[in-house]
Amino acid sequence: MPSPLRRGRAAASIGLPVNWGANFAVALLWPLMASGLGNYAFLVFAGILVVSLALTYRYVPETKGRTIEEITWSMHRRSGRSPRLPLEDNDY
Repeated sequence: MPSPLRRGRAAASIGLPVNWGANFAVALLWPLMASGLGNYAFLVFAGILVVSLALTYRYVPETKGRTIEEITWSMHRRSGRSPRLPLEDNDY
């Protein structure tokens, strides 16, 4: 199992281009949406926000006050996989 730091780097390498791509899509679509929908163009983004909040509330577990190992066990238990704890910090 990779170390938490290594997982963080992997997650950042995925999250960064996704964030840039979403920003690029908004920048390209906004002029079209503003001209077509006028003052109601923000409702599209408000709808996406409401759906995102509902999905986050439903599927992302609370992690406040928990260790990385506890969160890992929780995620594995929810997915039905059996986790393997590393023997040492560099065991990956």
